[in-house]
Amino acid sequence: MSIERRINIRLMEYWVNLKGDKILPLESDIDHDDLEDIWESCFQLRLLDIITGSKYNYSFLGDGIKEAYGCDLSDVDVDKVKIISPVADKLDAQFKGVLSSRMPMETEGEFTNADEKTVAFRQCLLPFSSDGVNANSIFGGMRYRIYQ
Repeated sequence: MSIERRINIRLMEYWVNLKGDKILPLESDIDHDDLEDIWESCFQLRLLDIITGSKYNYSFLGDGIKEAYGCDLSDVDVDKVKIISPVADKLDAQFKGVLSSRMPMETEGEFTNADEKTVAFRQCLLPFSSDGVNANSIFGGMRYRIYQ
C-alpha cells in the first residue's frame, strides 16, 4: 500500500472512531498525539461565513503542507490561494460538499505552488464540528510530490 493511501485510510479510521454514534466528531477531539507521525502532513480549515457556507481559512498547516504550497498560508483565506493554485477554484466546491454532506472526501490533482513548481497530491478532507451537529471545519491530510 502506498504512503499516499495510508494517510487517507489512517485519517478516515481516525474520523470514524472520533465520530462514534455522534452526527459529527468535535474538532476539539482532534489530538495531536494520536496523529504525531503524520501531523506535518495535516491541515485544518475553518468555515468563516456560516450564512453563505463559504469563505474558509487555514487555521493550521503542518510543515509538509507549507512545503507543498511553497509558503505558509496559516490564517489566510482560501480564496486568496487562487493566486498560487489553480486547483483552488475547485476547493470551494469540495469544501462545500464535505460540509454539506458531513462525509469525508478523498481528492487528488496537481497545482503550481508559490515557487512555481508542480505539485501532485492526494488528500483526505474530513468534516468536523464545534457543536457536534453543524459541520464548520475540515481537518485533512495531504501527501504530495514536488516536480521541478
